[in-house]
Amino acid sequence: MQICFFRNKPELPHLCVEDQILECVWSHKVLGLIIQDDLKWNEHISVIVTKASKRLHILRVLRRGGIPPHDLITIYYALIRSTLEYCCTVWHCGLPMYLSEQVEKIQKRALRIILPGRSYGEAQEMLQCPRLDIRRGELCEKTMKNIALGSRLSFHLTLTSENEHVLNEALKNNCMDDQLAETTIIIDINEIYNKWFDGFYSVLDQYFPQQVVTIRPNDKPWMNSKVRLAIRKRDRLLRKHNRTKTVLSWQNYKRQRNRTTAIIRCAKASFHEKSNDWLCDPHGGPKQWWSISRKLCVKMISNIPALKENGIAIENPVHKAQIFGDHFSQTQLYDNTTELPHLVSFPSDKRIGLIFVSYSEVLSIFKNINVSKASGHDGIGNKVIKALDDGKEVRVVFLDVSKAFDRVWHTGLLFKLQKLGVQDPLLSWIKNYLCDRKQRVVMEGQSWEWKSINSGVPQGSVLGPLLFLVYINDITEGRESIPLLFADDTALLEIVDSPDKSAFTLNNDLEKISNWSQKCHYEPFKMRSYCLFS
Repeated sequence: MQICFFRNKPELPHLCVEDQILECVWSHKVLGLIIQDDLKWNEHISVIVTKASKRLHILRVLRRGGIPPHDLITIYYALIRSTLEYCCTVWHCGLPMYLSEQVEKIQKRALRIILPGRSYGEAQEMLQCPRLDIRRGELCEKTMKNIALGSRLSFHLTLTSENEHVLNEALKNNCMDDQLAETTIIIDINEIYNKWFDGFYSVLDQYFPQQVVTIRPNDKPWMNSKVRLAIRKRDRLLRKHNRTKTVLSWQNYKRQRNRTTAIIRCAKASFHEKSNDWLCDPHGGPKQWWSISRKLCVKMISNIPALKENGIAIENPVHKAQIFGDHFSQTQLYDNTTELPHLVSFPSDKRIGLIFVSYSEVLSIFKNINVSKASGHDGIGNKVIKALDDGKEVRVVFLDVSKAFDRVWHTGLLFKLQKLGVQDPLLSWIKNYLCDRKQRVVMEGQSWEWKSINSGVPQGSVLGPLLFLVYINDITEGRESIPLLFADDTALLEIVDSPDKSAFTLNNDLEKISNWSQKCHYEPFKMRSYCLFS
């Protein structure tokens, strides 16, 4: 919903949640309160007045049954006035006079039913029932006083400096100090995290209101609450007709069926019209274009075709999962040799055993994150440009490490971390993070047995790329050519002064890298070479 007070609303970019474009509505019901995009209360007043008017019939029936007036006024307070005053502290101050009179008319009709033949003023005096606008003003004043006195409602409002201080103190007392002080003697990191999470979640339950949101990924893109309500009414009338088998029930069902069909057609037309506007929007961007295209196109069922193993076609999902699981497990290391690589220039004078992180450091990192920044194109280095400008030949050999992240040797990685100065308990944490991991393949709802992961670093994790860089960083030691590293891509750069000497240097470095790959249990590198001329 776009809150705007202009007659011609400006066009704003559409919002997406999980590639689903959010529908822009002019009103929305939140916890029983209908909010309009112009912050007026016409629709909300219309709904509560209609609802209260229908309940006046209860008073008529009870009065005919001989219920005394003091019981009728109690029923009026419980069933009708409570509806007219729901959330009045929110909308009373912005209610114009003509809407206030519409609400007041309901009470006038109710008192006329309870005490027929009496004027509105006389009935108010006899039943001690004040005007609704006066009562709403008193309720608003009472609510604001409760907020000023420290009611829990104040924590649901916008965080002021005082409320923010209270919330921070609650987080500190309930989550940090008490919970972590009790876990100082606990070694299991999972138990420490669970205790901290329980305390943190208790603060969220106390100070933050929660709402359950239902996401229906299988709904049609034009489906909305109005269409869903019409379909439910149609289906309910059909079930009723199947039970009763009467002409009236069939006519009611046909009427609702036709109305539902018309609502669906309007929703489809509205969606396609909006989609056309979104696709023609020059400021939409490719992400919005593809999001709408996926909605408009028919979803294809993506099933993995039959696999061929030893000349036999495999179509069973369980057998497919087994084949993929065996294939992924074959890429790992099973060599538990104790021979560790020789490290040339790894420092050994520095030690690190624990990492202390302060609140200010984390906050400064979060503040410096640029969420809208995109990666740029890699340029050519200054050395290459200078060499080409001087008319020299530049030779480049690109090396590709096969299954680089999956074949990181755990023993060798821990040995290199220890030589870098990483000590217990941090070294034990990393060892526990890498070892005893398992994986399995799930395909078409079927899965195969768990397989142990004996090598590699978890891809998609924060520590994975960093641990891989530590493991592969010594590949450049003792190289005469210029090494270039980026993740698992390695290149050797040589500016040619003498062709024979350049060839000897590159071959010598390639032999050293081949020896390094054997010691670190990597497969031979795949190489591509290029020559650049000015």
